[in-house]
Amino acid sequence: MNSIRGSLKLAKLRREAKELLQQLRSGNPSASSAALVRFRRLQSFCAPVVVDVATARSRARLKHALAVLAEESGAASWIELRRRVERESESRSADLWYRSRLAIYLQHWFVRYDEAKAQQSVGGGYLLPYRQHFFVCEADAIRDLGLDPIDPDWARIGFDAVRPGDTDAFARLRRRRLAAAEVEAESRSRTSVSHPV
Repeated sequence: MNSIRGSLKLAKLRREAKELLQQLRSGNPSASSAALVRFRRLQSFCAPVVVDVATARSRARLKHALAVLAEESGAASWIELRRRVERESESRSADLWYRSRLAIYLQHWFVRYDEAKAQQSVGGGYLLPYRQHFFVCEADAIRDLGLDPIDPDWARIGFDAVRPGDTDAFARLRRRRLAAAEVEAESRSRTSVSHPV
């Protein structure tokens, strides 16, 4: 993972998992019971396997608390959640999905992902990251990024480069965008050499 933000998010999730485990193991009956309710999301902690807090305390490990957080986030496992965080972090790397020249195209900008996703759900378009923000753009902006807007991989990822639905399709699109960015950089480099300031 190449992002400090992604590493910090994973560290925060690990801290939350440790706190959940501590709640379960605490002497506070209401905190322990509340933690057990959360642990019961896991099949290995459902009744009749685990019938009380004492049994849960003896069985619970950090890996189980991490699995609970994954379940609560809609991921099938901690590994899947970790990969999602890493992908989101990677998809935001530098300014890969935005160039200042895209300002000529109509775009909808958002601070929060859920708002951007709602806009995309209503109006269509391509949901892309830019630093700490998100924007929804049309096909012309995608062409300007050096990508094909009708590439089937866009449909496979749900037209969403922040939380792509298909990791392989996203990896292919990202590689193509990186290649296009390299071509852009070479072109700028050649132009600056031929037109010195």
